[in-house]
Amino acid sequence: MQSLHLADAGGALRYHDLPGSGPAGVYIPGLACAATADFPETAAHPAIRDRRWILVDPFGVGFSDRPADFPYTIEAHAATVAALLDHLGLAGCAVVGSSMGGAVAITLATARPDLVGHLLLAEPALDRGRGMLSPYLADLDEAEFVGRGHRELVEMLEKAAADGHTGAGNFAAAVRAAAPYAMHRSGRSLRQPRDPSFRDQLYRLPMGRAVVVGARTGVDLSAFAAHGIPTYEVPAAGHSMMDENPAGFATALAAGLADWR
Repeated sequence: MQSLHLADAGGALRYHDLPGSGPAGVYIPGLACAATADFPETAAHPAIRDRRWILVDPFGVGFSDRPADFPYTIEAHAATVAALLDHLGLAGCAVVGSSMGGAVAITLATARPDLVGHLLLAEPALDRGRGMLSPYLADLDEAEFVGRGHRELVEMLEKAAADGHTGAGNFAAAVRAAAPYAMHRSGRSLRQPRDPSFRDQLYRLPMGRAVVVGARTGVDLSAFAAHGIPTYEVPAAGHSMMDENPAGFATALAAGLADWR
């Protein structure tokens, strides 16, 4: 694992740099999740393991630091990824963003198109008020979430895991390890109005774009098709496709990368 200290952010960003060839791939995880936990099994799959992969834990989660004064907005997370790619001397990367990480990837591609050669978005957070967690986080102020909401969310996820919901146990562990104030600020940032929206930004981007969905999620794909964005489905998986079917997720990413080439 490597580390990059970002003085302006007040902490160290930690990441895996898995060796390989071709344009580098970058994986940005969803809210409260860590790339170093979510993506290694997918990255090791024969379909994509020959590519160089950068697996970055955003501030506040995983192995990265949790600076109290960092804003944890989507834009701030995108800026830290840009700083990491600049540090590594990378450009034209294939950026994979999952859920909130999709919004971060879109923001990165909009602000620094030189860094992004292709976007592969796994059920990205595109619309205000959508998703299970961001509305819940927005209903509590930061002090309330830190004081009780974070604990209650972990308990809810642990109960879901005990009831047999696939992926809930891993997500409960990720949420438990995340800094509550970081989670809250990121979730609140997803809810903020933007003009253009994440969805409109995606439609306007000039680079190759693709969307990956879990077969169980039931995402309406018609809008992507109308904007010329190809879609790929991961069988036997829902939103947490990297947990529920990492091999299927890798195969979908490989298809998207092959179409890009």
